[in-house]
Amino acid sequence: TRGLAATDETLLDRVVRSLADGTSAEQAAAWIRQGDLLVRSRSWPVDPSPSHADPAAHPVAIEALPVAIEALPGTDRTAWVVYEGTRLGALTLTFPRGQQPSAIDERLLAELGAGMGLALHNLTLTRDLEDRVVTLRESRRRIVAAQDRARRRLERDLHDGAQQRLVALK
Repeated sequence: TRGLAATDETLLDRVVRSLADGTSAEQAAAWIRQGDLLVRSRSWPVDPSPSHADPAAHPVAIEALPVAIEALPGTDRTAWVVYEGTRLGALTLTFPRGQQPSAIDERLLAELGAGMGLALHNLTLTRDLEDRVVTLRESRRRIVAAQDRARRRLERDLHDGAQQRLVALK
């Protein structure tokens, strides 16, 4: 939990894998808030479909639910991840049919959920900053292209217009 404030993208992978390895659950998942939805971002074990074959790859979200939902369907235990009163996501555990979580399972889930608030907040800020950088680069590229077009138009106008008039006057 000491490293949870990091903004490294692999954090979620490490958390869900540690959660699955540290409990008797058959699956652990991390859900992240995207607008008004909770999107399942990571799970362990990773989905066996071809797009999820590599655990190091960042799987595409396969489920989305409203943020205001009280219980996440298909899961047995949920720890809500909250930062400054805002629900940023959730950690969930799914146990084999008929198996109840132990007190250690419950405690680990609760402690990781409580410690993930700052981490998800930092991760969200990092993603927002990366999106803004991409937007800024695209904006600069459009501005430079527009300036190049304007420069070429001026050169063409000078060559075709003023230069021809000066040659004719000479």
